[in-house]
Amino acid sequence: MKTTIRATFIVFLFSFTCLSQVIKNDITGKILEYKEIKKATQLKDELHTALNSWIVKNYQNTKKGIVLNNSSKIILHSFFNASLLDNFDNKQKCKIEYTLEISIKDYKYKVSFNSFSISSKTHGALAASLFSYSTTSEDSFRTAVTEVAKNKRKGARKRLLKLLQNKKKFLKFYHYKKTRDAHVETQIISHCMALTTLIDNNIKQVEDDW
Repeated sequence: MKTTIRATFIVFLFSFTCLSQVIKNDITGKILEYKEIKKATQLKDELHTALNSWIVKNYQNTKKGIVLNNSSKIILHSFFNASLLDNFDNKQKCKIEYTLEISIKDYKYKVSFNSFSISSKTHGALAASLFSYSTTSEDSFRTAVTEVAKNKRKGARKRLLKLLQNKKKFLKFYHYKKTRDAHVETQIISHCMALTTLIDNNIKQVEDDW
């Protein structure tokens, strides 16, 4: 099955030097990448030095998580603790792992968060069921369920297609999935935005110190 992606551009009003982009899988609704392109006043090597300063401040064991670190790019693996909603809408603990890539050029850099993975020691099945179908709209959800059903075994395929024919059950399932996906998606985007802000503030602080 061919995977397509849909990009949503957001220009933040509090900054004229920032453009963020969220890229999702059209069928599952899963975030594939969150990225921001930031302008700066430093040359490439100066930016790299400032970014290294940020890594030391925010990662206790920098060697373990860093995959690549040179004047053009920094790649590291990390995670943050989050929550997911169980069947009773109670918050349960989960962990969201991701890869952070920072590409560096003269006077600008790109921050990219990707390869998101959600796990839970107590609610593993719920974590695995997140982002199974796009919940952008009822139409996108219906399309996603139809596409996923094509690759299911006969019994599962029949149940999904039958669900589409029952409007009440379809809407209940749609809102159930949408609520749980949105709960986690909000945390992912908030975490990415907060870290990007920390990076930018650190670079500006280093610039001021110079």
